[in-house]
Amino acid sequence: MKKFITASILLAISLNAQTLATVNNQEIKVEDVNNFLKSTNQDIDYNKLDNKAKNLTLHQTIEKTLLIQEAQKENLDKTKEFKETLEEFRNSLLVEFFMKNEFSKIEISKNEVENYYNSHLYEFQQDKKLKARHILVENIKTASDIIKELEKSKNKELTFVELASKNSIDGSRDTGGELGWFSKGDMIDEFWDATLKLKPKEFTKEPVKSMFGYHIIFLDEIQEPLTIKLDQVYSNIENQIRMDKFQAVIDERIKNIKKDANIIIK
Repeated sequence: MKKFITASILLAISLNAQTLATVNNQEIKVEDVNNFLKSTNQDIDYNKLDNKAKNLTLHQTIEKTLLIQEAQKENLDKTKEFKETLEEFRNSLLVEFFMKNEFSKIEISKNEVENYYNSHLYEFQQDKKLKARHILVENIKTASDIIKELEKSKNKELTFVELASKNSIDGSRDTGGELGWFSKGDMIDEFWDATLKLKPKEFTKEPVKSMFGYHIIFLDEIQEPLTIKLDQVYSNIENQIRMDKFQAVIDERIKNIKKDANIIIK
């Protein structure tokens, strides 16, 4: 088994060391192509690409190498602007690595996650929700006529959608009166109270008056109040605690660094 692992490592090193091309005597190895892929946010290994993708990526790496060589010929890497930019990038990268290093030290226990969940239970409780559609018209006569037509229909849901698309005066007409899910407070009281009295697949038998006009409401579904279980939000809570701890650690670290540093503001 040990020999197999050693052989696998040697094979991986050999594959990465393989020279794929030379550009003005500069070797292009698999590692160089993989670095190019990373620089373009492609998290994939060159050796796992198909032949077409390998060829394309290799030529892109060659082109980048040629451009680097041209820039070096023109001594762009020796200009003041380049050096200042490089130093700025280096400093930013150092800070990023410092942050990553501190972040990696943060440990979160199962008890911490459970305690957070239990003490913030209100965050994971969802109120009763209704899913409905409506038809909004300007006057009570039009609303009453639509209700009569719905009462005659054998397929009331389909007819409601058709009538909403034809008659509703608000933007929901484009989706057959669809309003999606909403909780108490999302809609005006008159609308919520009328919808709450319905059972799924029922519609209001009387027009519902509001400041916007007259509504005919069709209830699609009801979602009773619920509490999201811990296992459904465990990773979210863990990340939140880790971020809070990390921020506290960084704040304290900066405070101590500043205290020990010789800072002169001029």
